[in-house]
Amino acid sequence: MCAGVAADIESSLAATIDRLAARRLLIFSGKGGVGRTTVAAMLAVALTRRGRKVLLATTATDDRLAWLTGLDRLQPTVQRS
Repeated sequence: MCAGVAADIESSLAATIDRLAARRLLIFSGKGGVGRTTVAAMLAVALTRRGRKVLLATTATDDRLAWLTGLDRLQPTVQRS
């Protein structure tokens, strides 16, 4: 990929994250196995890096979300990080 295309993609991604950051509530839904948890986790990380307060919640019983966000385990209560 040429540098100009990569810069365009990065700029477009940053603009999309900025538009999503302006929202008060985001809900990810859809069929299983399509990447909801991955997208939600990566967006949460990106928004916290921009200084936004984020509550990331899941109903899943595994620790994929913890792993994706750099935690060892999810806790049953709200945690500050």
